[in-house]
Amino acid sequence: MENSNEKHCDQCGRFVDRITRRYKEESYCLNCYLRCFPHSVCSECNKQKRIHYSDKKRICCSCYTKVTPCVRCRRTGRPIGKVTSSGPFCNSCYRYLQEQKKCSLCGKMDVVSQGLSVGVDSLICDSCRARLRPKCPRCGIRRKLYEVDSGALVCYRCRDNIKYYCTGCDVELTGKEKTLCPLCSAKRLNKIRKHQNALNLNTLGSRKLFIEFVNWLEKTRNSFDAAHKQNRYILFFQTIEPFPNDWYLTLGFLTKVDGRYLRRSAMPRQFLESKGVVFDERLLVTAMDLRTIDINTAILEETRPSALQDAILEYISLRKSQLEEGNIKARTLRFETSAMKSLIDHNRWSKSPQKALESLLREAPGMRASIFKFVSFARTNTNLGMFMPKLNAESGIVAALKRYLNKPSSKAFRVYTFFALDYFHDCYLPRNAKIHIKEVGDGLEVTFKSHTFWVPSPTRILKK
Repeated sequence: MENSNEKHCDQCGRFVDRITRRYKEESYCLNCYLRCFPHSVCSECNKQKRIHYSDKKRICCSCYTKVTPCVRCRRTGRPIGKVTSSGPFCNSCYRYLQEQKKCSLCGKMDVVSQGLSVGVDSLICDSCRARLRPKCPRCGIRRKLYEVDSGALVCYRCRDNIKYYCTGCDVELTGKEKTLCPLCSAKRLNKIRKHQNALNLNTLGSRKLFIEFVNWLEKTRNSFDAAHKQNRYILFFQTIEPFPNDWYLTLGFLTKVDGRYLRRSAMPRQFLESKGVVFDERLLVTAMDLRTIDINTAILEETRPSALQDAILEYISLRKSQLEEGNIKARTLRFETSAMKSLIDHNRWSKSPQKALESLLREAPGMRASIFKFVSFARTNTNLGMFMPKLNAESGIVAALKRYLNKPSSKAFRVYTFFALDYFHDCYLPRNAKIHIKEVGDGLEVTFKSHTFWVPSPTRILKK
């Protein structure tokens, strides 16, 4: 049995007392080191050094870490944490190679080590270690504190009156920064991310457009927004990359773009409009409707097979053909597919499609008009036994009251008021009617035009 203090050489396989060199995650004993690392002239420092025989660039160990970028962040000149077979990792990126274990304080999985410097013997993460450090009374940064002549405890920077200046703008740094101020740091991060994200695009024109967008974002907003928000927009430029230059005038291309990028407040749209692109609002609305129809149809196709699902898909196919012929609007089919998606959701826990329909209309009476055509189709073309339930003001006010009690909001309060008018006064008003609501005692005074009605207040029931 080998001695536990002996170490294994990966080259000759022998156990030795001391490993002379570790190179790209492999160990070398003295004999193997002398054999595999002959004397050679370094191509960087022009000095005689021992260089591995397989290194075609002929770079010594000292120069290798200076001129070779980090595998992960591609920065050079950083302190090296580990050199692997694929290349060096700087101190900042090396932590991602370490095994994650459970922190003994917060319980999350992270790179942990013993917290002896903060008086903890167990394994803790860096976040917990930072929280356990005392706060300097002068600068407010959590660091190790030292006692000065006055008896106060301060950090080493305040004790020695050390000042650091930004290497980018020469402004005096405060807090824990030592090299760059927050603004210069954001500019540097923005520059790195801009070119890294541009590499995700295949054509030179798309890369140039994305870089121009980030520059515009930095100019119109600030460096912080450009650095931290540009990642969310790369998908937009990947989507429009294969499109022609006038893609914004074609409905088919607009449908393929995520609608969040085409809102008036969206940064990509504002950027394109600053370059002279003019969007057709009616085309955008139609594209949004078609996009929602495709999403709802895909969800309906993936649901559990049933007779109701077959009827819905058949009805959607029929309505899409009518849409292509121009007999119906895209907005109509959008509302219908959304209502049928909700119907499928209710059908999961209902005994029959009819029970699911009744449950849906009790919860969302506003979908009655959107689901009516499908129910008529199912009644004449299938054996589902579905029919439209009669309007019931009592069921509507009960559902509206339950919705408000479960999640009180101004919208739920207004919906309850409309159902209360219908139930107590037989006064049906459209949901966009302009009404004035005033709380009086334990009720509500609802004024519509010159008429005033009293209905019970749902807040009184909530208080009880």
